[in-house]
Amino acid sequence: MPLLTRPCTCCDEEGDCLYYFDTFDADTIAYGEWDDYAGTWSISGGDLYTASANARIIWDTDIDADYQYVRAVDVTFDGDGRAWLIVDWVDSSNFCYAELLLSGTTMYLRIYKVVGGTTSQIAQASPLATNASLGAHAFNVCRSKTGISAEALIITSGGGVTSRTGTIFASLGGLRAGLGTGSTGGVTFADVSIERHQSAEHRDCAFCSGPCGTCKAENPLPLSLFVDFDPDGLTSGSRDCSQIGGLWLLDMAPNPGSI
Repeated sequence: MPLLTRPCTCCDEEGDCLYYFDTFDADTIAYGEWDDYAGTWSISGGDLYTASANARIIWDTDIDADYQYVRAVDVTFDGDGRAWLIVDWVDSSNFCYAELLLSGTTMYLRIYKVVGGTTSQIAQASPLATNASLGAHAFNVCRSKTGISAEALIITSGGGVTSRTGTIFASLGGLRAGLGTGSTGGVTFADVSIERHQSAEHRDCAFCSGPCGTCKAENPLPLSLFVDFDPDGLTSGSRDCSQIGGLWLLDMAPNPGSI
């Protein structure tokens, strides 16, 4: 079951914050909206899946180069795998991405840049113990003018644990975002949103934080999300998220949206 069947409603999602949200309910990929640059992608049961290594699928519309926010609220692996959230996409040789790498019983959260076809790791969080049988992971990446950050809610045997990393790295000026895999496929994505994150210019958009994000009007420090596997879902303050799966207590401070 997806962790979140739609983006949270606290922010100006009907205005200039939410570009696109896909629940993958259709039986086929909307190719007027997505370009599959590499690999074989398919939709089944409301999930987007690829078994292909080095797969890429990019949303086919320009977005703000300075404030990019991509979220996948439900990411699962067949076994060992690499899930990518792509931002700052100029072309197949120039872009940035955050990677969730499941290797054996360990999950790694990393950030990479690809410039002129050369890939370099630029940030990494501490690895966490998990495995494919424990369930889905929430995952997001944010790109500002001067930095990039990533966050994942990783399911461990003790519950949900938040992993974060980020670094200073000037934008490549890319206007697209999307999804991908690394050298290992077998990855499923559910409920993906492409958004503009909060900044001084866009104060009604969500902070880069958590499976629901947070909004300027609330801005709690720390933010506590009590998530329960009840179909009635989660309500935290004025945020409204539906159909959350699991029992998590997560304390985290919202990120102001840029590094």
